[in-house]
Amino acid sequence: MSRGGTATLVPEPSPGKRLLGIHVVDRDGNALTPSRAAPRALLVATPFVLNWFFYSPGSVPGMVIGAALWWVGLPGLMLAGLYLVVFNRRTRQGLHDWLTGALVIRRGVSPAPHDTVWRPHLVVASGLLLLSAALPLLVYGLMNQISHDFAPLDNMLSAQTQIQSHPGVSRVSVQHLDYWDGPRVLEIGVLIDTDPDAQQELASRLASQARRAIPAAAGDPVAVTLARGWSLGLTSSYTNQRYVFE
Repeated sequence: MSRGGTATLVPEPSPGKRLLGIHVVDRDGNALTPSRAAPRALLVATPFVLNWFFYSPGSVPGMVIGAALWWVGLPGLMLAGLYLVVFNRRTRQGLHDWLTGALVIRRGVSPAPHDTVWRPHLVVASGLLLLSAALPLLVYGLMNQISHDFAPLDNMLSAQTQIQSHPGVSRVSVQHLDYWDGPRVLEIGVLIDTDPDAQQELASRLASQARRAIPAAAGDPVAVTLARGWSLGLTSSYTNQRYVFE
């Protein structure tokens, strides 16, 4: 591409861009510099990376802060970006494009340098990010109002941290649930990296450990679900084995 008598090297587009007949450029029609391309790629990749990420906080404040960051990084970025792509008809920039000054244009079409994102769109996109950050705080406040008869949250986080320390355990969830058609149950979900020889023995040890960490659930049945499999983000396959201990 040549502009103003100087030649700008535009790298070959990816197969997807070539198929769609598009380029990613800056406002002057030049290829993005690494200082713009890298943050743009990071913003696009963040939701997919967080989809794989598991955070074991160990404390209530850590849980709330971690959940807020996760909600901003995954649902928040995706919702704000999708909103701008759909409703930002003036420039058709997504959030990652607007923040890095990038434009997606068809090959052979010059960018419109004077078009800018309509300010109310930016207000809505920012509001979606703020709402995503506030949602864990709202949920935590609601849980405090309705969970007086259930196990304290700090006890469940302690049980989660202890179970997480077992070799071969990659993810843990601990819930104290009240089913409509049955008794209150302490539900433990465990994702394991290996296939243990004695799954029921492992499940029994985890159930006993959870009961010791959560006195409020001492008299309730404990259900332990051991899951093993793989996930590629868009697709996954798991085998589950559930054990119930009275």
